[in-house]
Amino acid sequence: ESANGCLAFVPESYRSDVPHGIVLWLHPAGGVRDDELIAAWKAHCAKFDLILLAPKSGDASRWQRTELEFIRKTVDELITKYNIDRRRIAVVGQEGGGAMAYLFAFANRDLSPGIVAIDAPLPNGASIPANDPMLRQAYYLTHAKKSAASKAIEATVKQLRSAKYPVTEKNWDDAARPLTDEERAELARWVDSLDRF
Repeated sequence: ESANGCLAFVPESYRSDVPHGIVLWLHPAGGVRDDELIAAWKAHCAKFDLILLAPKSGDASRWQRTELEFIRKTVDELITKYNIDRRRIAVVGQEGGGAMAYLFAFANRDLSPGIVAIDAPLPNGASIPANDPMLRQAYYLTHAKKSAASKAIEATVKQLRSAKYPVTEKNWDDAARPLTDEERAELARWVDSLDRF
């Protein structure tokens, strides 16, 4: 149906009687190597009962809004094959992937209780939907203070808080960069705790 590729990593510790959360990873421009992505998340997936799902854009340099339907299908397919805790699904995107994470979360509130944007502000033209207690969402935003997008991300944080969404904000002083393993572990703990919201 689609020219897009997709990677799913299920930890060896997976048991069908244990509900697992999903880390839906949306890559930045240029993509990411499968082996590097798995190595980065493998231990965290095993520790917190998470499955890593990484759909790929048709053009590695950018995501298209038309690919939102493909992303949704990858999540639906995973849910049919594995025991998934729908309260612990996090849409995680870096830079351009972060913009897609917002768009996916706004269009699929039933499948995105957690939204993680790494060095990514709200995309142009997107508006934050009203907070709905029946479709809870929590946000985890990270950015570098020296990033070109820093001010726009701070504005996004303010908008989300004004709309009464729970927001966890993390930032660092250096330039934009991928998460460290320690930061990734903290993020995995946050995903594991989504069922408390």
